[in-house]
Amino acid sequence: MKKFIGYTVAIILTFAASYFIFNNTEDVNNIGYKSDVFWSSNNKNAHMLLNRALSRESHISWSTGNHTASPVPCGAIGAEKYTNQLKGIIDNTDIGKVTRQAVKDGVNVILVIGDGMGFNHMSLPIYMRIAEGEKEKTYFEKIMDEGSCGIVFNNPLNGIVTGSATSATALATGYKNVLDIVSIDTNGYPIETNLELAEKLNYVTGLVTDAGITDGTPAAFYAHSYNRNLENQIAEQLSSKNIEVIFGGGAKLFIPKGTELKDFSYFKNTLSTNEASSERNDDINVLSKFEEKGYEIISNKNDLLNLNKKTDKVLGLFNAGGMSAAIDRDFENTGEPSLIEMTEKALEILDDKNKNIFLMVEAGRIDWEAHDNDAGAVYKAVEEMNGMLKVCYDYQKSHKNTLLIFTADHETGGLGISYTKVSKDKLFKKKLESGDVWESNTDPLFFDEFKKLKNQKRAFYRIFGEAQTIDELYKMLQDNTDYKLTYQDAEIIFNTLRGYEKGK
Repeated sequence: MKKFIGYTVAIILTFAASYFIFNNTEDVNNIGYKSDVFWSSNNKNAHMLLNRALSRESHISWSTGNHTASPVPCGAIGAEKYTNQLKGIIDNTDIGKVTRQAVKDGVNVILVIGDGMGFNHMSLPIYMRIAEGEKEKTYFEKIMDEGSCGIVFNNPLNGIVTGSATSATALATGYKNVLDIVSIDTNGYPIETNLELAEKLNYVTGLVTDAGITDGTPAAFYAHSYNRNLENQIAEQLSSKNIEVIFGGGAKLFIPKGTELKDFSYFKNTLSTNEASSERNDDINVLSKFEEKGYEIISNKNDLLNLNKKTDKVLGLFNAGGMSAAIDRDFENTGEPSLIEMTEKALEILDDKNKNIFLMVEAGRIDWEAHDNDAGAVYKAVEEMNGMLKVCYDYQKSHKNTLLIFTADHETGGLGISYTKVSKDKLFKKKLESGDVWESNTDPLFFDEFKKLKNQKRAFYRIFGEAQTIDELYKMLQDNTDYKLTYQDAEIIFNTLRGYEKGK
């Protein structure tokens, strides 16, 4: 009971702080935000204004554009020896310790991380199936129902709100540390990760992400650095490993300074890497290091689908930076594979080796879309994670010596869904069979309105980046979401976008 009360107080304080930030408007460039690394202030304000306009119907609100201290979900299926340790209120280091023990015991491990995914993010596809009258449960629900269900606190050392690299370090090693480090201890020395232990014990291993493969979350499983932003060195560390399957984005960190991806044969026919230049600050060709070790290098969806399961080792880099948002991969021809397809292929290749497997899969774009406060794009990213979990769930069911865990590194955005009040002339009324008349002035977000969230066609940051006039922005917003926006909404949003620049 004390833990429950403490948790409730923490949530109240978090939203009280958010209310204060949103209502302290002296500095318009920091309304609800605080120096985000992903987006410029103009863009942050645009997303906030768009969200407020959409919330008239969607009832979805965000308290921030940053990470929050909210705990995150954990579900696991496999031997009770492991799943029993992942029930109730746990710490993210507990997940690292349990997976380490499973590897030592010779158990297959599939660890799935929804980057930025809090309980409300996870609930979006669950609410959607309820709204649509679908009885088949999501794989989040199935795993939690059949195995264990946990509430994970993920604070860093001496702090409350964590970052991806630090939380991933806890998940990869069972070790808690300060922000921005990658799998080192408090003295700066490397800590062996569970993936590295698996390699030592003759496992076959894989990393899959729809973010960049050198980003904080995947990096924590193979690299060691005092700063997650040293991605040049992190890419080189990846090339020193013998991970059998590596799928993700971030190709611009693998080619020498001054070169373009289209200069390399692997990327000539790949839409997502056209015109992209190196982001290295040296002349090192990391691709050549993979070539020397016998890796097959691929860069698009066709390459992936045609990949032979007998492939010894493969490096798939499907975008110059992080891969496109799931919502854009779904509705546009980006040439990039889905997270589901990457996971299917990774398990197919690893399983063919007749050894124990260790696979980490990150649904990284949940975090990116939540930083953007883009609920429709978040829904699509979480729904894609659900589809990817089906692949992992099916594998676990056919390979009983497998521990499957899903969790998140942190919550992003303070996602909320609230009711709204209506005026007296718009009261909801219904005459009951008993003869009584029910009436209410509370709109709980009726199913028909919630289902509109599913119909968004593009990520809003793409629309913001492409619209050149107010008319264009208005039309693109009208065409890509079923929620009503006024021309005045578009005008206000457009005026905040002057000088807009999409960050990393």
